[in-house]
Amino acid sequence: VLIEKGIDPQKYAERERLKNQKIEYKQEPTLEEKLEGASTLDDLSDLEDEYDDDRILQQFREKRLAEMKERASKNIFGEVCEISREDWVREVTEASEDNPVVIHLFQDYVAECEAVDTAFRHLARDHGQVKIWNGSYLSLGY
Repeated sequence: VLIEKGIDPQKYAERERLKNQKIEYKQEPTLEEKLEGASTLDDLSDLEDEYDDDRILQQFREKRLAEMKERASKNIFGEVCEISREDWVREVTEASEDNPVVIHLFQDYVAECEAVDTAFRHLARDHGQVKIWNGSYLSLGY
């Protein structure tokens, strides 16, 4: 009866078998996705060899350059500086209106202050947009 109606039972059975199988299709990443994932110049060079679309590569280069310039402009501090009592108002109170400011008040004889100072030096390097100061608890008058 099915064959008379133009339905081939074998094709139908094959289609059902494939439908019941869980087949995962891995979609090839787009050029934009590959460019976003490229982290080194070698990766970009490989992609240049693979693709001839100079327009997309040029747009990506411009975007990446703008990101790097923006990151560099935000990275204006990058180190822990020692603050004095005279500089407090200018460097902490007034400067905090433009940029985040972190102060580490330390005492020379407290061992934990050394660990905090080391951690702040790493933070300053990684987060150059934050102004990080340290000051002796006693020299600042506290």
